[in-house]
Amino acid sequence: MGEAYSPDRGKLDRILLDAAVKAGAELRAGVSLRGLVTDDDGTVTGVRGETEDRTPVVERARVVVGADGSNSTLARLVGAEKYDAHPVLNKSHWSYWEGLPHDGRVRTYRHAGKHAFTWPTHDGLTIVGVALPVGDFKATSEEERDRTVISAFEEVDPQRAELLRRTSRVDRWMTGAVPNFLRRAHGPGWALVGDAGYTRDPITAAGIADALRGAELLAQALDAGLSGSEPLPAALARFGRERDDLVTGHYRYTRDHATIANHTREEIEFIRAMSRSPTHGREMVGMFATMVSPSEFYSAANIHALLDHLEPGGGPGWKLRMVRWLVRGAPRHIPAATRVADRLIAENLGPMGQYLT
Repeated sequence: MGEAYSPDRGKLDRILLDAAVKAGAELRAGVSLRGLVTDDDGTVTGVRGETEDRTPVVERARVVVGADGSNSTLARLVGAEKYDAHPVLNKSHWSYWEGLPHDGRVRTYRHAGKHAFTWPTHDGLTIVGVALPVGDFKATSEEERDRTVISAFEEVDPQRAELLRRTSRVDRWMTGAVPNFLRRAHGPGWALVGDAGYTRDPITAAGIADALRGAELLAQALDAGLSGSEPLPAALARFGRERDDLVTGHYRYTRDHATIANHTREEIEFIRAMSRSPTHGREMVGMFATMVSPSEFYSAANIHALLDHLEPGGGPGWKLRMVRWLVRGAPRHIPAATRVADRLIAENLGPMGQYLT
């Protein structure tokens, strides 16, 4: 699949709700979760809630699923612990532009401690914004935010900045920032999906994709557990393992990306090499879209193949020229040469290089 979609969250929620109801789910709007029903062993067997007019509601269930966001009430009630947690790494301004011509591409830029981004969405609108490290972020007036975002594009894409000046922002500026953490995804009679079980910085724009993929894993586990083909506790435990296997690599990749650190010369040369290699370029986009694992992309074999796409001659600098010689030109009876090359790559590729160590 070679396309990305960026629908308005309200419209997407309505599509998902309508599909769930059509498939047989019962929707009850305006009900808030207040507590849980448990048996003598502490297994969750239902929920206690109340409607908007404070009418109590009690429902029984073999499994209660929390898909209620990073501040999940269910996670709090069951005491689901967080792990591999990290604080907010950046903050973003974003809004919607009307009349901004585009070719359907997702554009992201990292330069001088700024991450500018823009891509088309529904109804002829385009999302435009910039993420900044927490220490550089200032909550200012709407006009000042216009200048902040457009100036970030001026540094990396002056033509796009001029288009922003000639077209119109049609919504208020929004501000976002999230911490980074994984939560235990299951327990006796309960499970967490989406941001309730795992929240990472939105800089890679993969939250909805992660939530849908996690929900698919949970649906498969529940089908096995509720049908009797597998004991329910074992099915939920399998879901937890599969969820972690699915997201951990991309979680750490996103966390590193979210620092918006400036690239070293060697990192920039490798990124340019990716643009010259159709295979690496496609896989890099796939990694950003969570379809290719970072450990697979940054494997030694894949990086060695990427060396063939470095700029010829002295352009890449002496470090990468040495690495290329160690991998491609050193006598084959010196196998340690490749290990030295991998160590040099790892030491000079910042977060990218961690996967080679």
